Amino acid sequence: MIIGSMNFSLFFYCLQGKFYRLYERELIIYICVIAVFCFIVAYSLVGAPKQLLTGEPPTGVYSLHEAIRHGTFQIVSAISTTGFSSVNFDIWPFIGQVAMMIVMYIGGMSGSTAGGIKIIRHYMLFRIFLHKVETLFRPETVRSFRIGDKEVDASVTTTVLVYFFLTIFLSVAGTFIYVMDGLDPETSIGLVSCMVNDTGLAFRAAGPLESCAFLSDFGYLLSSALMIFGRLEFFAVFAILVPSFWRQDQ
Repeated sequence: MIIGSMNFSLFFYCLQGKFYRLYERELIIYICVIAVFCFIVAYSLVGAPKQLLTGEPPTGVYSLHEAIRHGTFQIVSAISTTGFSSVNFDIWPFIGQVAMMIVMYIGGMSGSTAGGIKIIRHYMLFRIFLHKVETLFRPETVRSFRIGDKEVDASVTTTVLVYFFLTIFLSVAGTFIYVMDGLDPETSIGLVSCMVNDTGLAFRAAGPLESCAFLSDFGYLLSSALMIFGRLEFFAVFAILVPSFWRQDQ
């Protein structure tokens, strides 16, 4: 799952013997994010009730070894948007569930099979924030915006900001619409996180022991639309909805 959520160009460079390309900043951040969230989840699971997906009732509590094993598996499954489950994480401590939801939105690396917002966009958002703060107290400073040794055009930063806005907007709007359709807030936000990021993991009524069969016809349509929006990363869908896209130039 980790390999599938890495930038595939790195494998091409490795085949050419250019192993120094593995020191790419996005890959380092990605590994650090996985390590941090695996530690958080494993720490929260020690001593928590355990229920494997074997049809048996909860049996005992997580030992340190089991917390590391199952916590790591579920975090990697969520951040890589693979969607596999080995335990009923719906009875986990809230901190573990929130950690899973956060990494759903973080996603994998650019140029991978993973969904989510992607690591490079989060890094660019952080750099945009730092750049903007610096221009506030040093307005006379003229500095180009760079990611590593590459200069980033202003249109690219605008695209990243718009993408982030669309993700938040669809997540909030989708949660509200699900609630209006009769779902509880926790199930709604879990479903939206699942659909927008194409993760396959949700909570409460759509948890690992359940399915989405309870959705209404409208809920199925909304879920399908959110999955399409998320997989095509919004812009392709919004482009065909703009009238000027269909208008022929005179």
